[in-house]
Amino acid sequence: MQKVLQRTAMAKRQAARKAEIAAEKKKLREAVVSRIQSVQINQQTAEQVREARRHRREDWELGPLAPRRDVGGAKKTFGTVVAERMRQLPVHPDRRLKFTPFVAGDRVVILKGRDKGKIGEIKEVHEESQTVTINGINIAEVPVPEHLIGNPELGLADNPYRTIEIPTPFSDVRLVYALPDPKTGIKRDVIIQRVVREPVIRNDKVTYRRYIPGTKIEIPWRTPKKVEYSDQPSDTLRILVEERSFVPTLLRPPMPNTVINELRNQFGYFRDRHEPEYVARKTAEDVEEKSSKLETMRMMTPLKELNARIRKANKSRGWKPIDKSVLEALGKRMATQQEKKKKAIKA
Repeated sequence: MQKVLQRTAMAKRQAARKAEIAAEKKKLREAVVSRIQSVQINQQTAEQVREARRHRREDWELGPLAPRRDVGGAKKTFGTVVAERMRQLPVHPDRRLKFTPFVAGDRVVILKGRDKGKIGEIKEVHEESQTVTINGINIAEVPVPEHLIGNPELGLADNPYRTIEIPTPFSDVRLVYALPDPKTGIKRDVIIQRVVREPVIRNDKVTYRRYIPGTKIEIPWRTPKKVEYSDQPSDTLRILVEERSFVPTLLRPPMPNTVINELRNQFGYFRDRHEPEYVARKTAEDVEEKSSKLETMRMMTPLKELNARIRKANKSRGWKPIDKSVLEALGKRMATQQEKKKKAIKA
């Protein structure tokens, strides 16, 4: 039985190591792909900026003779931004914030860009890319593919473009919260530079509250709006779900004992629960193997018998004092070694 348990433990350790190595490789692959995509998007953005600057210079130099840009394939989508620039790449897990200070419904202020200084409400928080989408702020027009124009299922109108909010990084926004003025007591919006959190036990559950560091001012979390659902013809009624269709008796268990072999491999290395008969058989095998080893140790071969007689004879003679000639030989040998060491040190 011990071999079975050792094999199971070894298989679990090997599987854990393999999973850890696979996770590290996956993380490296994701980092490489993210870096490549980031370089491509930055190159595309730089190319569009260079082209726009060239057009602006050309329009200024030619004046009334400047060509029209909203013609041909760009007639309806002139001035739009390529959808690839809207895609926010995930941040490496090691560089993400451990605590996300924003939730949907919070009011934030923009610190950079053309909408600098504007205050808006967070529409959605993207933890993987460390960005937030704000209602009506940092918007851009993105062209819609021709095969999706006017698609009612996606909610797209007949326009060849649609207006969306560009996600804004966490570093470009700050939380805005109304706090009372210490002198007048009137509440006014305050920009909060930093927010921390601490665990709180409420109703035997661990929750977190956020507050301004250095103060006891707590900033409550915005509760999401409750979505009301209505029953549809294809939905299963709750009364049918809660109806008991099987009642086990005392004569047999709810499920047969052999169902475990159907749920997982009965011959797998990771199995650590076995039937009592199997455990008893393996235990008996261990006892038999141990007894056979003891019997093997008790067996006396002719060589073992000879060694036993020699040990017994030596023990019966007892200890004898060392002869003086042996002691003199040892002293001369030690003196010779000391003389050699002294000569080697002087040399």
